[in-house]
Amino acid sequence: MLSIRYLSTTKLVVRSCSYYCSSSTASAAAVEAERTIREGPRNVWTRQQIDSIYHSPLLDLLFHGAQVHRYAHNFREVQQCTLLSIKTGGCSEDCSYCPQSSRYHTGLKPHKLMTKDAVMQEAKQAKEAGSTRFCMGAAWRDTVGRKTNFNQILEYVKEIRDMGMEVCCTLGMLEKQQALELKKAGLTAYNHNLDTSKEYYPTLLEQEPMMSGWKPFNMSVKQELMSVQVIG
Repeated sequence: MLSIRYLSTTKLVVRSCSYYCSSSTASAAAVEAERTIREGPRNVWTRQQIDSIYHSPLLDLLFHGAQVHRYAHNFREVQQCTLLSIKTGGCSEDCSYCPQSSRYHTGLKPHKLMTKDAVMQEAKQAKEAGSTRFCMGAAWRDTVGRKTNFNQILEYVKEIRDMGMEVCCTLGMLEKQQALELKKAGLTAYNHNLDTSKEYYPTLLEQEPMMSGWKPFNMSVKQELMSVQVIG
């Protein structure tokens, strides 16, 4: 019965969205919701398209966002993800908001890259606790010149995938070949934090990694890795 009701709800979602989008006053959120349900999600956006959705009325965003979510997912389920810092502190960046920076006295005790046994143990415990995705983060600017550490992480990715879990990483800026190697190892998502706009970065740090920060995002999309941004 539950599945039948869910299917019925899905049909209503499509009809409802079509109704709202047929109006000449439909918001960008409504139009995009109908397109997504009809054609599926997309990864290529223009700045104007993003801006128009961003400025849609709040209740439209909530309503149509929920419609798309219910169409694409079981709305009664969430994915549990475990995040592990495999290399903590000692970052060369001077981001004034980050306790991982080596420039400030934050009380954080830095440690080198965790061993394979330690990471696998954490991943095993995460899976036993119900996580289906395991994310590994390292506190450094980029992976350039870190061949030994990077190769270790590739092994971590392979073994965690063999456990039947999805794997994501946040390792800073990547070179193209490294992105390809992560994909080949089985990485399912790559996270790269932009944190704020290019214009606001000078108030937070002396260096400006913003534009170079787009590099792994663009590469990972081209290589069919999912790259996540948080806008807010």
